[in-house]
Amino acid sequence: MNKSIKFDPEIHTKVSDDEKGGFVDKTAQDTFERAKSVARMVGKKTEAMDVLRSQAKEEDKEVMKQKEEEEIKTKEEQRKILERFKRGDYGYRHDGEVMSGLKKFNTDREFMLAAIELDPVAFDAVGENLWADKDFLLGAIIHRIGEQGLTSLIFKKALVPIASDKDFLLKIIHADIPNYRREPYSILEYADDSIRGDREMVKEALEIPRAGRGCALKLASPELKADQNLILDAMKKTNQADILEYVDPALKNNKEFMMKAVNIYSEALKYASEDLRKDYDVVRPAILDSSYAFQYADPSLQENKELAFEVFSKKSGYWEWGSLKSLPEKLINDREFMLNILSTWKNFDHTVDTSRGKEHAKYEKEFLDDRESYRLDHFYDAIKKSTLYTDRDFILNAIKKCPKFANSLLYEHQGHSQYIRARKEDDYKNWKNDPLFIEGLMKFNPGLAIEMASGELRKQIYEAKRENSLISRTTKKVKSFFGGK
Repeated sequence: MNKSIKFDPEIHTKVSDDEKGGFVDKTAQDTFERAKSVARMVGKKTEAMDVLRSQAKEEDKEVMKQKEEEEIKTKEEQRKILERFKRGDYGYRHDGEVMSGLKKFNTDREFMLAAIELDPVAFDAVGENLWADKDFLLGAIIHRIGEQGLTSLIFKKALVPIASDKDFLLKIIHADIPNYRREPYSILEYADDSIRGDREMVKEALEIPRAGRGCALKLASPELKADQNLILDAMKKTNQADILEYVDPALKNNKEFMMKAVNIYSEALKYASEDLRKDYDVVRPAILDSSYAFQYADPSLQENKELAFEVFSKKSGYWEWGSLKSLPEKLINDREFMLNILSTWKNFDHTVDTSRGKEHAKYEKEFLDDRESYRLDHFYDAIKKSTLYTDRDFILNAIKKCPKFANSLLYEHQGHSQYIRARKEDDYKNWKNDPLFIEGLMKFNPGLAIEMASGELRKQIYEAKRENSLISRTTKKVKSFFGGK
């Protein structure tokens, strides 16, 4: 563009010294400055001043337009490179053309982060300036966290002191990272000793839900591993007990501390010392809160019939599937004990909260029904370890005390795996073909007896009905089953 300026000195006017052009392009700004100089020399404002201003603006617009076009062109080229990088296999990503494309823009923070998010191979192309860029390092760690070796690579190649930068490390801990990839405690692995002994830093790492499941304490200083308040606060925040695996061993044998721990989360009993797992005062609150914790109690307390009955006869409260299997063999083979437990489940609490609407009430009812079914199913699984499993009288008495227990012989419930379904089919064959079992069931639940009986036994029941024997005294349900005949 022509930079020569023609003007008439007679029509120029004065321009104040503080008047500014405000142009982005230096050439345009220089043009405007020349105009100001000429105007000052003449001392009058002129039409030429407006012409020069207009000319400078056009120059500025042209430069901006060119920059925008170059940016668009660059973005499109980067997009194509990333698209090829994304499509290629491992070998293709290492070919000269693709890697050259990455290296062409290896000083562009956003471009290189996008490449790293696709594949860590892009680290090979990162420009040296980015290894000193904390924003880039933070993004790279967040994109690839949880992958073995990459965090170590970033910390080793960083050209700035991030291992001692508390604010930098806290940003990683608080970053929006999916739980399945989150390992904030691994950041402490590369942190300086001053960071590992920083109470605030360790506290933040411990209180990220599901993040490393408390393993941050493993890397903390010995002083923090013995900090009771720090540990108990972290348990309250995350509702987890795994943190106790790495506490100072003296705390695991500290009765006062462990009682506080099991009151926060019952599974803390798992990490108590051998002596405290024999302590009634420590064990009882834990196993009453969750029967799942029963497995961590010392055998001497597991065989305490009164305590075990108190745990497994609960009609409500938290129920861990399969926890009945942790009962000692002595109690599982105790017919009276097992029947007494089952009898307490006869009137399972199905109270539904209707204050939150019909849909929520419907969902809650389904949940309670399933919960009861699962409990009965696991009762059945538990007795498979005992002699009661093949005891016909015991099974009949179990159904009599809790009729819904029969469903555990008949039906598969939502969420059951294939092996449980197969187990039920095999067990059901044994009972449906057992005439003495079906006959015993007819005495107190004839409808269920007919439902469970095999085709052959149903014919025998029908013949018995015609002969006015046992079946003639059955309920309306039986008569309905045979069409009222």
